Amino acid sequence: MLASACGAAPDSAGVTPTPSTPAVTMSVLDVGELGDFDPLPVGTYVIDPDLAASTPLRVVYDVSAEGWSQWIGAVKFAGDGHVGVSITTVTNLVSDGCV
Repeated sequence: MLASACGAAPDSAGVTPTPSTPAVTMSVLDVGELGDFDPLPVGTYVIDPDLAASTPLRVVYDVSAEGWSQWIGAVKFAGDGHVGVSITTVTNLVSDGCV
């Protein structure tokens, strides 16, 4: 869903613009509901990196080219290599690894 709003001080006629939401409908697929390494067609995807319904953390991203596959984000295999985008949470980040 895409939402937009704007506002301004009243103009000389005393009219204040009201917030508006454009009529945009997007199909967003939950990447977690797909099978491991399933192809990702061009489109918009969402992932809940902490897998907790109690938090608002959600990442929405677009796959804009063919050849990507499902992952905790997206992965693309090419020849003998690959490139990937992993979307996850980190709960045990070390602030001083030398201590």
